[in-house]
Amino acid sequence: MNRHLFVFVFVLTALLSPLNNSGAYAQSCAGNPVAVQVLGSGGPILDPSRASSSYLLWIGNQAKFLVDMGGGAYLRFAQAQAKLSDLSLLAVSHLDPDHIAGLPALLWLSNRSRTEPLPTVGPSGNNLAPDYSTFLYRLFDEKNGAFQTMGSTLGGTQPLRGPRCSSRGKRR
Repeated sequence: MNRHLFVFVFVLTALLSPLNNSGAYAQSCAGNPVAVQVLGSGGPILDPSRASSSYLLWIGNQAKFLVDMGGGAYLRFAQAQAKLSDLSLLAVSHLDPDHIAGLPALLWLSNRSRTEPLPTVGPSGNNLAPDYSTFLYRLFDEKNGAFQTMGSTLGGTQPLRGPRCSSRGKRR
C-alpha cells in the first residue's frame, strides 16, 4: 500500500472511530469549512445500522476526497448529497470487499457523468492482493474482466458516455 495513503487512512480512522454515532443515515456537514464525514464504518460483519468503510473529506460545501467505497457507501454518498463532479480524488486503502464493494458502481457512474476523469489511487499490492491497477484491469478488461461491458472505464472501446477514470500505475 502506498505509505502516504496508509498514514492518511490510519489517522483518519483513528480520529473518527470514537466519533461515529451517526446511526443509519448519512449526516450533513453543512456549515463546516473542512469536515470529514463517515459514510460507513462497518466491517465484514453484517450490521443493519452501518454501511461498510467509506469517508468523505468536505472542503466548504464540496466533497473533495473519497476514501474507500465499501458496501452501502454508494447509497450513503447519495444521501450526503455529494456530487461526483466535485471529487478531486478517490483513494482506496486496501482491496478487502468491505472497502471496495461499491467501487465498480461508483466508477461506472463517474465514467458516465463527469467531464474529467476521476483520479484514483490505491495500494501497491503484495503477495496476498494485486496492485490497484491490476485489480481495476481485472474488473474492467473488455475481454476477460468481471465487468466487460464497462471496458471504457479504463479507456477501452465499449461505448459509454463520458470519459474514463484515471488510475495511477500500469495496466497489466
